[in-house]
Amino acid sequence: MRRTEQYDLAIVGGGIIGAWTLYLAATRFPNWRTVLIERSTIGSGATAHSAGVWVAIGRTPIERALATRSMHLYAQVRAQLNIDMTPAKSYWVSSSHTFDAARESILDLGGAGHEIMPAELASQFDFSVRIPDGERIQLGGTPASCDPGGIARALVAYGRRQSQVSCWEGIDVSAVRPAGDGVDIALANGDTVAASRAVVAVGPWLPAGLVPASISSSVRIKRVVALHVDKRPPPDAPALFFPDADAYLMPLQTRQQWLFSFHRKQWGCRPDDVEQAVNAADEDEALAALRRYLPELAAHCRGGRAFCDAYAQDGEPVIAASPDAGQIVIAGAGAGKGFRLSPGIAEAALARLAS
Repeated sequence: MRRTEQYDLAIVGGGIIGAWTLYLAATRFPNWRTVLIERSTIGSGATAHSAGVWVAIGRTPIERALATRSMHLYAQVRAQLNIDMTPAKSYWVSSSHTFDAARESILDLGGAGHEIMPAELASQFDFSVRIPDGERIQLGGTPASCDPGGIARALVAYGRRQSQVSCWEGIDVSAVRPAGDGVDIALANGDTVAASRAVVAVGPWLPAGLVPASISSSVRIKRVVALHVDKRPPPDAPALFFPDADAYLMPLQTRQQWLFSFHRKQWGCRPDDVEQAVNAADEDEALAALRRYLPELAAHCRGGRAFCDAYAQDGEPVIAASPDAGQIVIAGAGAGKGFRLSPGIAEAALARLAS
């Protein structure tokens, strides 16, 4: 076994959370020697399969705090790194019982937030929108469609401009262990990386040796699916959110199609075995939700994207120190929100280590 030189920070996982961790470490701790280790390529894995819809919402105090920080950090790097984020106005459809809660969850309302009538909503689309009895409509914030993998690569590329930052791709990590006051990162090739602290951000991959059992046992893996609607959105097409159904319809202008994301109810997936093509069971669940609000679009669904994500039992992202080693922080379990909350999750993980 060979032992490499010492690092101040090791990041395991080069998805969107790991990429944000590298970027923030490079900008806020410029004297740290930092290494990011990714078993495939930067921005691959769950990040590559993400729907890539950024929206500033938070339904719980923790999620609101992370979403607020993420909103500001995405705005910062969008200008700094010339990241393409295609905005759209949005409308939210929810029951009278959840109408106010939906409004309170939207963090970038600005002058929006007022209720509108079905006729006004109908005028925004070239297909019918069905509003069930007892449901109401409000003008929401401004979501944006993005390329999560491209953003991850841009963040890492910026960090690598710093001479003290390294990024290793195509290297698998077999274990992360406390070693005195530091951490040993055991690589699959037999080498060991020594670091003062570590962030483990491996998405739905939670193997023994990387994540303590006390954390991995509280996390479940769920299939995540979104359908592609093969219909060209107008240049000013808005998004539609259905919070009661945990679903939304987003125009993807760069792809010239719509994306319909919904809550898939299949648990117990394994990321290395997950079927990445949309299957019949996926379509059945999606079309049941789609036909409730957007019946005309059901005939235009052609494929989509499918993968899986980690969900903690309480639904909140995991930002936790290892029980036996405070110098190791596990960051993830985004519960389908990892892309939009990733800056806040990474910032919170680094704050735990820095303190």
